[in-house]
Order: sequence, then C-alpha cells, then structure tokens
Amino acid sequence: MIGIDIVDLADPLLKKRKTSDLRFITTGSDFESTTISPSFRFWIYWAIKEATYKASAAKDRFDPRKICINTFHSISKDVWSVSCKFDNCMFSGQAKLTAEYISAVMYVGEKSLPAIHQFFPLKSGQSGKEVRARLKAYAKKELQLTEVIIADPVAGQRPVMRASNNQVIQVSITHHHHWGGFAIIPAANPEIL
Repeated sequence: MIGIDIVDLADPLLKKRKTSDLRFITTGSDFESTTISPSFRFWIYWAIKEATYKASAAKDRFDPRKICINTFHSISKDVWSVSCKFDNCMFSGQAKLTAEYISAVMYVGEKSLPAIHQFFPLKSGQSGKEVRARLKAYAKKELQLTEVIIADPVAGQRPVMRASNNQVIQVSITHHHHWGGFAIIPAANPEIL
C-alpha cells in the first residue's frame, strides 16, 4: 500500500506556522527535527502524515495527531527518510522540500517498495481530473497498458488502476493548488484485490 501528498508552497491560503502550531498535528511522541524552520516543519510533518494516512486506507477521518513520526533522517539536503506508526502498523518513506512544494511518499511496512512517483505543475482548474489523466497517460506509455481504468476510492478503500488483463495496481494521487502527483507500485509488485 502506498500514499502520496504534496503541499504547494505558493498557495496564498497556506499559513506561516510557528513552533507552537505543531501541537495541532503532533502526538507528543513525534520525532523532533529542530534543524528545519518551524513553518516548513509543520507542512513537512503534515505531508508525511497525510501520505501515511492514505497508505493505510483508514476509514476514520484524518487526524494527524494519531500518526507518530518515529524517525526522521536526512538523506541529503532537504530530503529525509521517515518512519511512522499508525493503527499499530509501521510505515516508511521519504519527504522532500523544494522551492515550489513539499512532498511525501509513504509505504506500509518498514522497508520502502520500489514505487514510481511523479510531481508536476497543473495546467487546468480541474486538478483531480488532470492528475488522473496524467497517471493514465503514464500507465499507457511507460507501462504499456493498453486499457486503463482508474477507480475512484469508496469508503475505506484507496484508488486503484485496473489494466485490460484485470491486473489491479495500487495507486495514490495528490493535488494542492498548482501542483499534483501520483505514485504507483509497479506491475512487478501488483496488488491483487
């Protein structure tokens, strides 16, 4: 299972955050990274927790205070390896800070899976449709899938991509303001429902 999230730093509604604002999204046991500015730390933690929530396919309402960030290690400047715990399950993945956005890709388990993910600027006002169209085009071109259906999630389930051979590939999509993205676990690791 995979989850992805993006925070567009150019969104005029995105509020600057202080250290004290972390109380709204942290558990009290979250790993404390004091090397990242409080404003960025808030949104990095948010993206990690949102991606973890999506990977879990939880049925409850998203509450970032229920997801604990256990580890937060720098891989390179502005890229971190992360592990979380949520609903008695471990998750792992990466978070990244760029000049334009903050992103996170998280997986169920303690070891990251070989997933494909892309982030891109959106061109239309129909962000969800545009992300799905880009995912479908990618699957047809790069994965050579002739027919692709992206099923919308229903309560407690995540979106999936169905190929013409009835193979089901787990996907996660995200969009915020002028940025979107998707993540898939490649056909070598298909999820059979």
